[in-house]
Order: sequence, then structure tokens, then C-alpha cells
Amino acid sequence: MTKLNIMASRHSAFYSPMICTIAGGFLEKEGLSGEYHVVEAGSTSGGAVAEGRMDVAQAAVSASWSPLDKGTRPAFAHFAQINRYDGFFIAAREPDTDFSWNKLLNGKFLYVHGGQPEAMLRYGAFKQGLDLSDVDDIPSPGDPK
Repeated sequence: MTKLNIMASRHSAFYSPMICTIAGGFLEKEGLSGEYHVVEAGSTSGGAVAEGRMDVAQAAVSASWSPLDKGTRPAFAHFAQINRYDGFFIAAREPDTDFSWNKLLNGKFLYVHGGQPEAMLRYGAFKQGLDLSDVDDIPSPGDPK
């Protein structure tokens, strides 16, 4: 059975399809096995693939933005679409049947900073009349400095 080293940038709901593929036995049905890895501090999933340390990684398209902004070609290629929509989840400690986006202004909010995740969250907030810059945010591990 061929083993694939598969990497995620962080533990996140964004990576659910990949985690389910590994844990659900789908790879074994194809004669493959998967070993799940999370990127180490100071590294990137795309870099690990480009360097041959990983066989495949799930990454947001924004992982290609930095090299493209510098006029260089990314060292890896996005080759498959995982989902049709870029999304995010907003979760709270307690259920809130009367949620509104303005409630994010009343407490601290933990979200992924940088790249596509933040861009999509900012857009969603903007569409709801909220400027994400007005929210008291909490940096998460792995956020860009």
C-alpha cells in the first residue's frame, strides 16, 4: 500500500474534507494510506510539498498570493477544488438564537488572520454592515506576524 504524507496548515473546520478522507478509509479503498501532519512553526504546507517532505497538502488559494505578488511562480500547484464556496464558521460558547453580526463588537473574537480566510471573513462582515477592524480580535497560533 502506498503511503501519502498529507499536510494541513492548522487544525480547522476548513480541513474537514481532508481529515474525513484519511479517517474514513477512503484512501485504503484506492490502495493508499494517509498519514496526517500539521505544518510546523516557521514552515508552510506548500513549502513542505515543494521540498518533498509531504506528498500533498490542503491549502487555501491565498497560499499562492505571496509568490505571485513578488512576480515569482509558486513552488507548488493547486490541482483540485475541495468545495464550491469559501466559507467560515462563527461559533460561541453558548447557543444564540438571536445572533447578529453586531454582537461581535461586544466581546473578543478569535479568527484566522491573513490571506483568504481573513479576506472572506472581512467580506462577509462588510456585507452585514460591520467593519472587522472594529472587533476586539484575538490572534490565533500561526497567524502572520
